[in-house]
Amino acid sequence: MAILAKHLKIEANLKNINLQAGETRTPEYLKLNPSHTVPTIVDNGFALFESRAILQYLANKYAAGSPIYPSDPVARAQVDKVLFYDASAYWPAMRAAFVSYLWF
Repeated sequence: MAILAKHLKIEANLKNINLQAGETRTPEYLKLNPSHTVPTIVDNGFALFESRAILQYLANKYAAGSPIYPSDPVARAQVDKVLFYDASAYWPAMRAAFVSYLWF
């Protein structure tokens, strides 16, 4: 998100979240993101979580008509394929290897 925000020249107020300290489980954070995950953005009062949804939102709002997130369905499908690749191929393998280590 930070790279896209910089590319689109969006002024972002980035905050580091300490997962080990439970900063995603505070009442304030849970109001923004009941899934208590990262990343989460707040844009003019609109809170959104899930990295791919955030990227799509930022591109749609701040770069509409731009080739960065094309309006042509075939070109956009190619971008979406890359956006979602990790969810189907990379993340399941990483989760099996790391989730038990990180959370237990």
